Amino acid sequence: MSRGVIFPKRDRGSDRGLHDSGGTSIAIVGGGPRGLYCLQSLLDEIREPGSPIDHCSITVFEPASSLGAGNIYDPKQPHYLRMNFAARHIDVWPRDDHEKGTSRLTLVEWLDGDAPSRYGEHSFVPRALVGRYLHECYRLVEEELRKCVNYRVVPERVEAIEPGVDGWKVRHGAACCQCDEVVLTVGHEGWRGGPVSDDALPIIPTFPTARQLSTSQIPAGSLVGVRGFGLTWIDTALALTEGRGGEFDCHAGNWRYHRTGEEPRKILPFSRTGRPMLAKPDETRFPQPRELDPIWAAGRDRLLKMASPGEALESTDPLWETIQTAAAEALRVLNGSDVRLETIQSWFEEWIGAEMSPERALTTMRTSCRVETGQSPPDIGWALGAAWRNLYPALVSVVSHGGLAAIAWTQFHKIACEMERIAFGPPAENLGRILALEEADIVDLKFLLGDIRSLDSRLVLSSGDKEIRLNSCVNAVIPSPREFYSGGPLQCLLDHEMICRLEGANGICVDRAGRPLKNGRRMAETLAIFGRATEDCVLGNDTLSRKLHDHPVRWAQEVVARMRTRKDFDVGG
Repeated sequence: MSRGVIFPKRDRGSDRGLHDSGGTSIAIVGGGPRGLYCLQSLLDEIREPGSPIDHCSITVFEPASSLGAGNIYDPKQPHYLRMNFAARHIDVWPRDDHEKGTSRLTLVEWLDGDAPSRYGEHSFVPRALVGRYLHECYRLVEEELRKCVNYRVVPERVEAIEPGVDGWKVRHGAACCQCDEVVLTVGHEGWRGGPVSDDALPIIPTFPTARQLSTSQIPAGSLVGVRGFGLTWIDTALALTEGRGGEFDCHAGNWRYHRTGEEPRKILPFSRTGRPMLAKPDETRFPQPRELDPIWAAGRDRLLKMASPGEALESTDPLWETIQTAAAEALRVLNGSDVRLETIQSWFEEWIGAEMSPERALTTMRTSCRVETGQSPPDIGWALGAAWRNLYPALVSVVSHGGLAAIAWTQFHKIACEMERIAFGPPAENLGRILALEEADIVDLKFLLGDIRSLDSRLVLSSGDKEIRLNSCVNAVIPSPREFYSGGPLQCLLDHEMICRLEGANGICVDRAGRPLKNGRRMAETLAIFGRATEDCVLGNDTLSRKLHDHPVRWAQEVVARMRTRKDFDVGG
């Protein structure tokens, strides 16, 4: 699929660029999903009735080949890399009911036209398919934007953004463009692994899997350590097995793996805590009970009542108690037994209280898989995960933009980190595949709490009195939203104090239109940041959902209002 015309690069070192054509010039740095949402919001605002805007030029800086998708949803990636977000939740377009049936399709509607017999609303589809959907949505937006603005794409990474005499300087390679308005939507900032304590260790990043985890990099029969035990760990294990031609089958909810001989001899994950991610429910086998809806609604109402404009919560206790109460009530309704709040609290304290042994981690994964496929009754892990997911929109509303005082963030981070594992884990089918690999004696959890070191030019993984020499090790830890790429624009802006972190937390502090803030005041009227970098200030940014946040819409409204004001002023003058 064509991604549209790419304009020729300007002369290297030029400091003119976007200003040359006059009018308002906008740079979108990052052309993944958030960049797409900004472009779509801008298009809709430009089309709104009102005074005409002045001449506008838009430049999108994105090195990935499929705009709208970016690296994470690259349409060319293997199909064994699956979403952990059900298809029914994915919709590029903020919509009203009257927009149904237009060219602005939800993912489910798009899938129905693409592969109607295979995927439904509860499916956890390959990320590559979501990437195709995002890219096609981008092409619709680009086609319409080209009718009303000067539009171009620069397929390069931006290294720095600096204030200019009139606007901003955007540096990419040896070139420099100047513009009036800059938006950063750089997401994960490309493929890179999370920081390792010893940079000298020869650890391989997971992505892109087709290159990094090929048999030329990791030969069949290897002993492979994998740093990390989250979603990227699962991607790694599947890349080294299913990605090499291995096949899974499922009977009555139980998965089996069939070898090809191309797999590593052992895949050995290791992590700080040993705690696994729990599964998300397979709603084709375990539909989420509708009788719980009033419980979730009441919990959301209780949370929203805690929000008070201008007053930040100094403790997360009332928030967390509301989540746990909803979990207890859900179990009471489903299992018909009285589950005390103290029981929920004790379960969670035990969960976070110590490292989890390999044996307990394996039992926990098996139990979660059975519960989330309807083979065992709901338990506390399921109830807490369901409560967190269903009350999350209200939690986002209460916590974001200064809802928590600086003193409360340590406590909130501790809870939220664990709830990521409990509520936002893999689909049950993927956890089932990992259990099948353990049954096939390919995945080995014996070194789950291990440490890695270099010895005689070999990597050694050790745990207690056990150790094993590895042929290779994979870094399956992705950088947190608070860890910026040292050669990227976010770190550049932070170093030059043009943006700052939220007090008590680590995300970049922004207002509801994405404008950077310091001490409650805007640091820049023409700079905006969206996505992972603002996590903490804006809770829940690492999602494709358009229902949680409306920051791109607010930003677009401001930009177009400014353009119309400028046009009116120019005409009046």
